[in-house]
Amino acid sequence: MPAHNSERYIKTAIESVQQQIYSNWELIIVDDCSSDATHKIISRFIDARIKLITLSENLGTSYAARFIIKLAKYF
Repeated sequence: MPAHNSERYIKTAIESVQQQIYSNWELIIVDDCSSDATHKIISRFIDARIKLITLSENLGTSYAARFIIKLAKYF
């Protein structure tokens, strides 16, 4: 899940994934150098299936999505 300045929606998006019936999932979130509280909100989730990667500069949604695909274990 690419995320950039997503503080308004990120909590709901993560909770939606957690509430799925299927439990063998992995959620990789790439915070694309957000300047809001996106990183802080994601960091509050204690779930080993959620991986957070923070980019040091904004590289765009396409870059973040390709980065996630390379890291995915179940793809």
